[in-house]
Amino acid sequence: MKPRAKIIIGLLLSILVLSLPFWAGVYWTHVAILSLYYVIVVSSWNLLVGYAGQMSFAHVSFSTMGGYASTLVATRFGIHPALGMLIGMCVGAIVGYALGILCLRMRGVYHSLATLAFAEAFRTVLNLEYKITRGSLGLLSVRLYPGVSKTPYYYTVLVLAIGGLVVLYRIINSPIGFTLQAIREDQTAASVAGVPLARYKLFAFSLTSAMASLAGAFLAHYLGIVTPDWATQTAMSFVLAMAIMGGLGTFIGPVIGAVCVEFLAEYLRVYGRYYMSIFGLVVLLMLRFTPGGLLALARNLTDSVSYTRWVSKGKQMLATLQVRNKVE
Repeated sequence: MKPRAKIIIGLLLSILVLSLPFWAGVYWTHVAILSLYYVIVVSSWNLLVGYAGQMSFAHVSFSTMGGYASTLVATRFGIHPALGMLIGMCVGAIVGYALGILCLRMRGVYHSLATLAFAEAFRTVLNLEYKITRGSLGLLSVRLYPGVSKTPYYYTVLVLAIGGLVVLYRIINSPIGFTLQAIREDQTAASVAGVPLARYKLFAFSLTSAMASLAGAFLAHYLGIVTPDWATQTAMSFVLAMAIMGGLGTFIGPVIGAVCVEFLAEYLRVYGRYYMSIFGLVVLLMLRFTPGGLLALARNLTDSVSYTRWVSKGKQMLATLQVRNKVE
């Protein structure tokens, strides 16, 4: 694709995204807000798993934790929700650091099971501690903005998503990102080369947990409620599907996956109780025929189009040469 075409497409997409609340309607603006929430959660999980190679089933637990922490300080101490979101992010970073320490010497399936056990234990505590969390009923949160308009929430989460993506992009394309990829490929070799594994693993756990908690805190103040259902493995599988279908281990893949899968899921809800079955079938077909995700599919289509163009040009040149030879 030519640079001019990329600039034009980028400008059109920017105008489309920035003006979305004014033409999309209330419902699709709500879907766009949820999509941007998932962009933050899925992209941060991608850094931990796709780049650092540290499999975690507890990521939605941290987004739920941020929602509960922010809601509790806002409702019980009268703190403004914006400050509550920062507190929720800090709580997520601290707990993520602690979980990273627990999982530091674990690898492979043991590491994954440890994060799964933490996620289930956290969800169980939320359900049992009724006096604090109101159990399965959830906590009613304080709205971030007065009124019922979704426009300020859209631009808030858009800023959070863009800011998070900028941070992730800078990390991925820095020596820290290259070191995390080295750890993903071979921890033993990285350790022999002098890489402080503990420091980088804890950094990845803390940063991604903080980002997920910030996103969860925003969602709690947007929806006005936070419940233990946010921390189920069904919700976690949704994040996995977004990352894998978009393109795990790539920067832009999870962004594409989060947006496309969220809009697809909302569209499939018209099928009622068959919604999850159809969604699961779509995911299976994607994994079967495009294991690299939507990003790999787009690249393959682009390459095939370019290849067809070159073949066409080659045939034209060959035909021209044959005509010239006959004339001579």
